[in-house]
Amino acid sequence: MELRPGAWHMEAARVRSAASFFFGDPDFPPGTATLDCALVMRDVQAGRNPLPGTAASARTRVTSRARSA
Repeated sequence: MELRPGAWHMEAARVRSAASFFFGDPDFPPGTATLDCALVMRDVQAGRNPLPGTAASARTRVTSRARSA
């Protein structure tokens, strides 16, 4: 699936806490991944298009408006 956003605006977000199940695995040494920023995009009008070779039809196109919670 390819997301094709129209006009968009990004804002910095404040992170109170963060955790990663993937990077929290003991196979990764501490510090393997660190959070360097968090960004928020709200009310983004976007079209979604299936990519070639996916189960969705190449003629299918869905347009939606993402909403923030």
